[in-house]
Amino acid sequence: YLEDHSADPYRAVAEADQEDRDLDSLRNAMTQLDARAQDIIRRRWLDDASKVTLQDLADEYGVSAERIRQIEASALKKMRASFAA
Repeated sequence: YLEDHSADPYRAVAEADQEDRDLDSLRNAMTQLDARAQDIIRRRWLDDASKVTLQDLADEYGVSAERIRQIEASALKKMRASFAA
């Protein structure tokens, strides 16, 4: 028979601890961004309820969709660097 790892309380605690560390890393990475970049990342990647398009954000911020894409790319690069540190 296959062992049911989902019932292992030690594994559940370890997974919960890892999730907490991941969330802390994400919060720390987000603090490295300015408010506009934070908003763009949050709304494009983190908020499942309201995924917005580049054009939606461009209209809101009064810039082009390409500029929003550039801000998003720069923010993701900064976040990756923060995760690697």
